[in-house]
Amino acid sequence: MRPGKARGRITHVTDQVLAKNGVGRDAKAEYEVGPTNMRLPLILILLLTFSSTAEAVELTIITPKGYVSFTAADEWAVIGSQTKLPVAVMAFQIKDPADDGTPDSTNVAISLYDQSSPEGREGMKGIGKKYGVVPPKVSRVGEWQVFDQRNTQNGTEYTILDARREVADVTVSVRLAWPHLKAQARDHESAMRGIFSKLLASVHGGMGQHQPRPGETVLRPSARPIPPLQR
Repeated sequence: MRPGKARGRITHVTDQVLAKNGVGRDAKAEYEVGPTNMRLPLILILLLTFSSTAEAVELTIITPKGYVSFTAADEWAVIGSQTKLPVAVMAFQIKDPADDGTPDSTNVAISLYDQSSPEGREGMKGIGKKYGVVPPKVSRVGEWQVFDQRNTQNGTEYTILDARREVADVTVSVRLAWPHLKAQARDHESAMRGIFSKLLASVHGGMGQHQPRPGETVLRPSARPIPPLQR
């Protein structure tokens, strides 16, 4: 994984969180990846577990009563991070050569919400939010409730996929948004949906103390963003 600089409006990781990562208000797609109120001072421990291959990185966030883990591709650029509950967010940009020279980009975010707090409950209202005229299609993939919709921004059509489920003592949401561009391969949409499905399948967690594995790196973030991951 590497630090990244978004080129469009990835709002609601929030402007403040993205700004700490060098991303301004004119950064890419207008699709929220997290709520705007992150005030409670609970400090989480972010455990970064590097996999045995060069293709993926496993991340574990410690929650008040348990933990949540997911796997991110090594080449995803980190564009935003906020590791404090009641809302914790990590946002990434997925490289797509077709968007070079355009204001568009493909972005993914994983958010954790503490339902016991007003901020957490407010943030969850954005999961599956309707952006266009047509409401999102709602389905289930295992334990996940999935919302699938399209919307146009600045003349470019985007697909926005949201999913949510309960893990340990929090609600987890995953969002993937990508533009539809002429230079993309014919199988690009199926590839994106495959990435989304794989990410959902990687999310797991549990209650109780997390047992770090050998080689696991532990970061204790304060109000500052997570530093770039180093391999």
